[in-house]
Amino acid sequence: MSELLSAAALTKSYSGRTVVENVSLTLRKGELVGLVGMSGGGKTTVFNMLSGLTAPDSGRVLLRGKDITGQPGNVSYMLQKDLLFGHMKVIDCVALPLVIRGMSKKDARETAGAYFGQFGLEGTEYLYPAQLSGGMRQRAALLRTRLDAVNGVALLDEPFGALDAITREKVREWYLGIMQELDLSTVFITHDVDEAVLLSDRVLVLSGSPGRIAGEVVIAEPKPRKAGFGLTTDFLEYKKQILGLL
Repeated sequence: MSELLSAAALTKSYSGRTVVENVSLTLRKGELVGLVGMSGGGKTTVFNMLSGLTAPDSGRVLLRGKDITGQPGNVSYMLQKDLLFGHMKVIDCVALPLVIRGMSKKDARETAGAYFGQFGLEGTEYLYPAQLSGGMRQRAALLRTRLDAVNGVALLDEPFGALDAITREKVREWYLGIMQELDLSTVFITHDVDEAVLLSDRVLVLSGSPGRIAGEVVIAEPKPRKAGFGLTTDFLEYKKQILGLL
């Protein structure tokens, strides 16, 4: 698989305190890479640097070999909350990245509307976010992320954490299918080690203070993972490796 996104030796400090140090990672085409770490360990700081929202003190970020360090707008970034604007109709919330890039509201609605059926949102276009279930809101936020992913790279910060267990499992499975269908490559943050093993091709463990990549665990089980994989000895071994690096 070809390398899409890479970070080399990223270091960032705030108020004299080093938050992350010498963090390097890669994302290959078609991959889903999990980033696991304790709360406050620097995961969001890493994402802010990958997305260009924050410039590192040292190190660089490359997208298809081009240096995009400190340059926002090159990869899509979905934060922990869905951040759908309550006063806007769902279709306008979803189409917002297109409007920001200069597309007319009419054309943005048409472009976004073409994906609503694919994302399980058909019929919700002119509702308001408060009228949607938690799972539908999350799919709407993921569709907005897709429309913003002009280079095929999505960064997702705890994308499933706010959902109940049953909805979370359904949305996870759905996202794996959408990734393949739309040719997306993804890095996602999670505190849930089980989730990381169930979804990821590779799991990177951010540990220590300042945060550093303590190791990588490759999940060899083919995706989608077979039913009952979470009860196997292989699953428990992967989980043990990750917990041992935290």
